[in-house]
Amino acid sequence: MFEIGLTGTEKLALSYGRILVVDDDPRVRLALTRMLSDAGHDVHDVSSAREARHVLDHDTIAVLLSDVSMPGQTGLDLIRFALCEHPEIATLLISGLEEAGIAQVGTDFGAHGYLTKPVRRSEVLIGVTNALRRRTVEARERAARQSLERTVTRRTRALSNALAQLERAGEHGDAMQAQTLLRWAQSAEYRDPGIGTHGTRVSHCCAVLGRAFGLHAESLGLASVVHDVGKLAIPDSIVLKTGPLTAHERHEMQRHADVGYEMLRDSTSSLLDLAAVIARTHHEKFDGSGYPRGLSGASIPLEGRIAAVADVFDAMTCDRVYRPAWSVAKTTAWMQGERSKHFDPSVLDAFLSSTDEILAIRSA
Repeated sequence: MFEIGLTGTEKLALSYGRILVVDDDPRVRLALTRMLSDAGHDVHDVSSAREARHVLDHDTIAVLLSDVSMPGQTGLDLIRFALCEHPEIATLLISGLEEAGIAQVGTDFGAHGYLTKPVRRSEVLIGVTNALRRRTVEARERAARQSLERTVTRRTRALSNALAQLERAGEHGDAMQAQTLLRWAQSAEYRDPGIGTHGTRVSHCCAVLGRAFGLHAESLGLASVVHDVGKLAIPDSIVLKTGPLTAHERHEMQRHADVGYEMLRDSTSSLLDLAAVIARTHHEKFDGSGYPRGLSGASIPLEGRIAAVADVFDAMTCDRVYRPAWSVAKTTAWMQGERSKHFDPSVLDAFLSSTDEILAIRSA
């Protein structure tokens, strides 16, 4: 087999599977079959797209190598069918015309490569090797996605069961409500060791600030402990990423605010209703540049404005997977620069007046 810089595991993975050659010209078909067979591949050949469909439906094919122009269905029609019905197959197109348009259409359909006639042995073998490598990578990615989907489903089911249990406790089950909320927070913290007891620290800070505004400190503290519960539905590859997030990954991460709200809302518990509000609004900014809804000023619930200050302060003064902690002095100086932008000025002032108390609780 023609191998280019592969590890032993990759060579084994790439050598597995049959190659299907499709071309209405018997001479081309024979030449391709000999090239691939001599390189150690298991090859089957047919003369039409109709025959190829039959083989694809009844045999395990790793690579489909098809001519573009054939009587009846074209090679483009064939690979479109193959990738729709058998997405695990790698596909290569061969054409007698060197046209960029055909190559682009094939790529748009999902083809892994494009070769022009007369084909050379080295080009065919390199094309097949690269297609097999991509097939292996894509199979790993599919398996990883499926694993993440199962993990998210399992976590969401566990949270739903816990929520049902909490609601059965009713408004008078204060102890059970508190215990369940704390366990949810622990679930998120165990998943990401880098955040430690972030939820608990934010909870204590919110309680202190809530007291300054005449709110029920205990309820605000308990409700804010699960402000990031929506992250349980975000893939680990994003939550635990050590480098910068892509635009897509950042969008996925930002979904946690709405996901947390959906998890917690519409319950019979006023505590959970408050937790839902905080989960959805703790990333809103006073100037309207936050997410998920771009609320501004007093349209952001006071509890959300309080949680925004507490969340940012704790996140910046603790080590994260993507950066080391800032000092308290550096963090508070930066936060003062965000007055009336990220933070409600009155909440920020209350926080700055209570910093010593908050730090004392953190170190206790």
